[in-house]
Amino acid sequence: MAFKSVTSKKKKEVHILRAAINQKLIETGERERLKELLRAKLIECGWKDQLKAHCKESKENCFKLPDWAGRGGSRL
Repeated sequence: MAFKSVTSKKKKEVHILRAAINQKLIETGERERLKELLRAKLIECGWKDQLKAHCKESKENCFKLPDWAGRGGSRL
């Protein structure tokens, strides 16, 4: 049981530390700058276009019927 409370305490510390870092990044404007830098790098390496193509392909495959579904007979 002691191990569980240590883990819980650590999680709370991590949560508090993340919140403090996030707040500092927002206050300094660094968070927005980092978001823009990441966005630019992802576009530059083609990730955005690859993701769009993947989504389009997934969407098209999602609505395709299996081969056996269009043959009129039941395969059950």
